[in-house]
Amino acid sequence: MKKRIPISVEVVFDDDGALIPKKLFYKGRAFEIERLIGIRSYCPPGIPCESPTEYVAVIGGLRRKIYFEQSTNKWFSVKEYNVG
Repeated sequence: MKKRIPISVEVVFDDDGALIPKKLFYKGRAFEIERLIGIRSYCPPGIPCESPTEYVAVIGGLRRKIYFEQSTNKWFSVKEYNVG
């Protein structure tokens, strides 16, 4: 089972007006976004959302995906839980 996890993200706008995430905040901790690998419109399967933008980033040396849902102006991540 997958669950949507709300996060806070510090962003800058580039000269074309695109959002560029720089740091994310979760449970009182800050995590630097070292670099972006990719950006695309994508909704993760099994997660209720409206056409979010997926950012694939390197955070703490690991590849992570974060999402921005423009219709709600909210950022989220996805966590997989084992049920059973």
